[in-house]
Amino acid sequence: PEVEMAVFLLFALLVTAHALSHNWVVEDMMFVDFNSPNLLSDAQAKFAANNYAIISLEKCTGHSDGYFTEDAIAKTAKQLKSFNSSVKVLMYWGVESQSTVSCYRAGKDLTDNHSDYFLRDDHGNRVPTRSPEDFALDFTRQEVRDWWINVPLALKASGAPIDGILADGTGARPLEFKNLSLARRQALVQGSYNLTAELVHRWPDGLVLGNGIAMYPQFPDHFMPSTHYVNGVMTEHFAAFESRDRKTGQLNTTRVKLEMDLIAQVAADSTKTVVVDTWPGPMVSPLGWATDFTTPTTNEAIAQAMLKYFPVSLAAYLTLAEANIYFQYIWWYPIRFGAIPCPDNPSACAAPTDWYNTTRRVGAPLGKATLSDDGTVYTRQFEHATSVWNMMDELKSSVEFH
Repeated sequence: PEVEMAVFLLFALLVTAHALSHNWVVEDMMFVDFNSPNLLSDAQAKFAANNYAIISLEKCTGHSDGYFTEDAIAKTAKQLKSFNSSVKVLMYWGVESQSTVSCYRAGKDLTDNHSDYFLRDDHGNRVPTRSPEDFALDFTRQEVRDWWINVPLALKASGAPIDGILADGTGARPLEFKNLSLARRQALVQGSYNLTAELVHRWPDGLVLGNGIAMYPQFPDHFMPSTHYVNGVMTEHFAAFESRDRKTGQLNTTRVKLEMDLIAQVAADSTKTVVVDTWPGPMVSPLGWATDFTTPTTNEAIAQAMLKYFPVSLAAYLTLAEANIYFQYIWWYPIRFGAIPCPDNPSACAAPTDWYNTTRRVGAPLGKATLSDDGTVYTRQFEHATSVWNMMDELKSSVEFH
């Protein structure tokens, strides 16, 4: 039944709406995913709405102000759209484990009324995911998938002006679960694929952005099968983390070029919106640079690093940019780590007060990027800019506007 459902859903996805498309101005190419424990001020909301094309509001948004995540997202989405009606607002909604619903009203419903929705291993025990306190849900069951799907659909139906979800953890991680047969683990992977595809089918004009492509060596398929079951695909660690040497910070250029090829494959589908997450400097772990570098830790130092490396990330992104590919550039997901500046108190957050040149028009590309003879420098011409991405000497990268 799971396979038959998958075939039907794949056919249904062929007729989904076309991807989002930007206008080749930097700020219109930018995506951001952040968590704000407090509701946004109007100044913060106005900045975000006018500097990002797509905004994903994370788990536990508004939690410190006493809100369930769903209610805070509904309130914040209305606030953002009051400043820019065209900005797209997504609800973060994780696939991988119940930890992602801990701040949601749905989390209370899960705990109080649906404890049987948790996955049980071959010995009858709940199955932990990345930590002993987080347990997987059994997405091989239709009623569990329906419960998950109905949370964002109910929020949309209540009047919240959300445009879709960021579905975190859409890859094949259930294959790593312990004490389950291979057949059960494979069925769980397919169940999670069907989960997102069913949501796309039931929300025809919604964006279901799956955090999909990954370059971890233990997953040789790079989670690419998951990209067929969503209408949006994120690659969270572009030219970072598992694609860098943990000591020297040097890029694994073979791995990065493969990732670029995978991104291009997905973006070639006119129904797919793609998000490329870029990171400042030699990032090899959350909040951490390679050991040969001193990782900035103060807000001021992080803000300086973000300004310093922005041209590198922008050039890397422009090397593969298409009209349906967007990019993110933050230090990490809490709002203070680069999403929105704090002009009234610059030391209170790690975002640069002097924002990047995001109002500059890049213009449409005049062709694909060209690669130097030694295979390390990409150059690409646009109507109003030239980008140079030097993969081995990254601070020599540049984006020149003209």
